[in-house]
Formats: sequence, structure tokens, C-alpha cells
Amino acid sequence: MKIKEYFGSISQLEKKLSAWIDLPISLRVRSTGTRNITFLFESFSEEEIIIFFKDTIQQPEHAIVGYRQDDIYGDILGKCDYKDVLYFEGIGDKVYAYADNLTLSLKNKLYEIEEFSKLYVRISKSFIVNILVVEKIYPSLNGKFIIELTDGQNLTVSRKYKKQFLEYLED
Repeated sequence: MKIKEYFGSISQLEKKLSAWIDLPISLRVRSTGTRNITFLFESFSEEEIIIFFKDTIQQPEHAIVGYRQDDIYGDILGKCDYKDVLYFEGIGDKVYAYADNLTLSLKNKLYEIEEFSKLYVRISKSFIVNILVVEKIYPSLNGKFIIELTDGQNLTVSRKYKKQFLEYLED
């Protein structure tokens, strides 16, 4: 069966699908509440289903989805290509993704974001940076680094994450 060829066992496929639970996909009907969405593949071939899963599950790095923070209308979903995110910041129990002209509030935890893409590296307890937007690295006091991003912002690499950051740069 082709599903095993592309996804391994059924339990591996179920594990990948379980990651969808946290996606901000919901359906509101007359403001009475949120309902779950079910995908039904009755009239599709096995090959079409496999293409659907390969395009959506095996390549989760295509976009970051969250609630726009710069919108005057309130909670409106927004999306940003994962390569355009400059950095992520955890403030309290909220996580924000910052792009050039967009800020998104995410439902993910910072440790989950580290797994989104190999482009993201943790630099402190509260920050994860897109390594492609690091322009310069400066030594700082107490064994820390200051990194300058392409947009001119400066972020601090803490001592705790300094070794991990340097190992990432060497790879």
C-alpha cells in the first residue's frame, strides 16, 4: 500500500495528523461556538490522498498562521511565509512571530516553534531567531552575544544558549 511507502505505519500517520489538533482551523456558525472539521476522502483515489498529505503534512514549513496583532478589527487570522519571520518572542503565556510588517500571536509554545524549521534557533529563554536574518554577531558583557538582524534590531544571545547557537552556526 502506498500510504506505508510515504508515511510509514498507520500509527506514524496518526501521529502526524495529531499535530493538526493545534492548528487554528475552526468553523463558527452564528456565533454559537466552534466546531471541528473532518476531512472526508470518499471520492478521491489513493494517489490523490497521498498527494494531499505529502503537500500538507510532510512540508509544514510553508507558513506560520496566527492572529494579527496590527489589525484594528481584532482577532483576524493572518499568515506569513516561514522564511519571512525575523524572530519569535515568548511573553508570559503568549508567543508572537515578528515579520517585517506583521506581528502574529500564535497558539504554539516556543519549544514547538524550534521544530518548525531548521532555520530557527533558540537564543534565549524568550527568543527564537531565524538564522537567515542574522546580519552581524557582536560579543557582549558576561559571555553573551548581541546579534543584529537585517532590519537593524538587536537581540541578545544568552549564556545558556550561547553554546547551542555557536554549534548551530558551525553545522
